[in-house]
Amino acid sequence: MTSKERLLTAASFQEPDRVPIELCIGQEARKLPETRNIVEFIDATADNFIGVPAVGWGFFGLDSQYSEEIIEDIAGEFRRIRRTQRTQVGDFHAITKHFYPNLNSADYHWERYYLNIARKSRNIHFSSMLTRHWRKDVALGG
Repeated sequence: MTSKERLLTAASFQEPDRVPIELCIGQEARKLPETRNIVEFIDATADNFIGVPAVGWGFFGLDSQYSEEIIEDIAGEFRRIRRTQRTQVGDFHAITKHFYPNLNSADYHWERYYLNIARKSRNIHFSSMLTRHWRKDVALGG
């Protein structure tokens, strides 16, 4: 089975040839001699889920619209981004700080999390009647 076939089979509650394994490490870590064994395992055995349609769980199970807005950009130093999840129970905001020269790196600093106050957590908790139902046909692109 290919990685895609393995993931789609498992996601449709059927038995794949083995459990799908997604494992990756950053490019800088791949260069370290200590990571040679794990890099070999990733390259030879781990599944690559890139390009496989993801399950649309929404934001904590709620339908949501995601957007980003650059709120500060100090050239050569950092960029701050406001990330917004718009849901039926309100908007949830997070702020991340990205440092030059690696603005697109997955390594950034969270200045504010989506659920930073108890009231927002309660909104999610009491919204169970609004949660999405997993639809195999949508999630798997069918």
